[in-house]
Amino acid sequence: MSEVGKSIVVFAPHLDDETFNCGGTIVNKLREGFKVLVVYMTDSRGSHLIDLCVSENPTPDEVAVVRKKEVSDATAELGIPPSNLTFLNFPDGELIHHIAAARERVKALLLEAWPDEIYIPSQEDCHPDHVATNEIVLNAIETIDQKMTPITVNEYTAWTSCDVERAEVGDGVVTDRRGREVVETVRNDISGAALAAKNRAIDKYPSQISRHPSPWPLQPRAILSEEFLKPFRENTEEVFERYVLGFEE
Repeated sequence: MSEVGKSIVVFAPHLDDETFNCGGTIVNKLREGFKVLVVYMTDSRGSHLIDLCVSENPTPDEVAVVRKKEVSDATAELGIPPSNLTFLNFPDGELIHHIAAARERVKALLLEAWPDEIYIPSQEDCHPDHVATNEIVLNAIETIDQKMTPITVNEYTAWTSCDVERAEVGDGVVTDRRGREVVETVRNDISGAALAAKNRAIDKYPSQISRHPSPWPLQPRAILSEEFLKPFRENTEEVFERYVLGFEE
């Protein structure tokens, strides 16, 4: 079924989250006719400093340049036009300290695009930038005082399982541990061409997945291990799907 005229926005805390968490879904949405936009919350310069305690060869500035090139190559594999990528460039690892400014930037972007669906990291994720992204985007939606059509929120998890605690609160309504209604858990089938494209895109991130990536042959280990990457190379992408009520009369 053609979905021409519809759109999604993927909010990625770092320059790779769009691929690892939503890459196959993005490919399928594009093939269905959706417009796909990606918003990167941080500059992602801190991966080597934070994970490897490396501040020289590469410096954080060098990491930022390389990772932006990688995201260009990866999103090209997924089929996203460069003009559909937005970089907010908040400091990597410090998004929690920029909640208000980020919320205003996200609110403006949403009002301009107002997509049918958004994809955000789950607040269950144990990475502070992922938790902050969830808070920023949902708070931005809550502060919109215009009448808008309903928007579907899909929460993905990068660092924790989707199998979080839930409770039934009556009338068949299921909530997560924060009391938010869960419409359904969705396992998106990305087998075939979508998975192949996603895996090609993942491989465009050598700074994160390789032990000795060029131009840093002395890097002692990969930022992300093969064991960590294994679930992201499988043929499903799992999210929670929730409806955030719009403002339609």
